[in-house]
Amino acid sequence: MYHTDAFYTSAQERTCACNDSASLAGAVKEKLVARAFWFPYGMDTMQYFSYWMPGDIFLSSGKVLRNESIRYHGIMDALLWFRSSDHQTAVVEKDQIAGFNLYRKDGSLFACFRKVRMRRELSSDSADFFLQVLVEGPVSLYKLNRVELIRNTGRMEKRPVYYLSYKGEMKLFRPGRRNLFTRMGEQKEQMRHIIRRNHLWVSQEDKLIRALNLFNSEAQ
Repeated sequence: MYHTDAFYTSAQERTCACNDSASLAGAVKEKLVARAFWFPYGMDTMQYFSYWMPGDIFLSSGKVLRNESIRYHGIMDALLWFRSSDHQTAVVEKDQIAGFNLYRKDGSLFACFRKVRMRRELSSDSADFFLQVLVEGPVSLYKLNRVELIRNTGRMEKRPVYYLSYKGEMKLFRPGRRNLFTRMGEQKEQMRHIIRRNHLWVSQEDKLIRALNLFNSEAQ
């Protein structure tokens, strides 16, 4: 679907002579490793979560790269990085990332993503995914900003997938009152009261976020 034939790093030019994996790993220790980005289905902005935005990249090593120009690609579930030195776009190697934040021009937080290892749909295999953090607390809500390419039409469609974490267990979640009450178990009456009192339609993302935040504030 996309080419990844050249390595880039935060301190290397494309002409780097690192040919084998061992020398490459040594040359880019604690630096951002990425591959050249090319996507064959045009520049439809539907495939992206946002425009280029300033962001922080949290590495698995514990280090943080600040104020990088980044964006999230929904079809590839990948973090794209814009190299200001040569104006090239690259796909950051997922195994070195723990998460990333996107910021607005005024410096306020726009979105927070965290890498989570989960089982693939319709498979027993596990893989790493970048999930957007919508709510965190006693009850947490995450979203996989999935975009699918409809091959027979060439169109792209947003098909987000939600995950609810409660009492240490994260499960696939379809927003709705019944599903939420089932997931809350013995706390469903408290959640029911919150929804009724605030007239919330929790099938809508923003209303679901508000309901969970209200629940978390009461639980603390």
